[in-house]
Amino acid sequence: MKKTCRAAKTLCEISGWSLSNLQINKMLYMAHRYYLGETGNLLCDSEFEAWDYGPVLPDVYHECKVFGNKPVKHGFIYSRPFNEQDEEWGVIAGAYNALKDVPEWRLVAATHLVGGVWADVYKPGVRGIKIPNEGIAKEADLIKKKIENR
Repeated sequence: MKKTCRAAKTLCEISGWSLSNLQINKMLYMAHRYYLGETGNLLCDSEFEAWDYGPVLPDVYHECKVFGNKPVKHGFIYSRPFNEQDEEWGVIAGAYNALKDVPEWRLVAATHLVGGVWADVYKPGVRGIKIPNEGIAKEADLIKKKIENR
């Protein structure tokens, strides 16, 4: 969970603490998927779960839920963010810059890919279903192939 909280705090700081809980979870999922697909390493060391609105890191969700659907203004106080020299910082900053203007409903839709791992494991209304990193890595490969075939 240490890397997960560092990644979440980094994303929040890069955004100027302007993101909602939902945005944080979706952006972290997409950054994690990219990083895992490119390096084979985990950006987040907590497991994502398949919730109704897509992949969620329960630890991050619970840390941020007090803010409802408003921007998270503080959190992860016992975690230090990645710094600009860290590879992870670049991936998180890239995800933020690519996704910062995307409406929340589109972020949700982007994590509900046909043939994607969330769709494979999701059961309506059930929480606690883990999304395996092997499936996330396959999803990253699926996205790469779609981009290459354009």
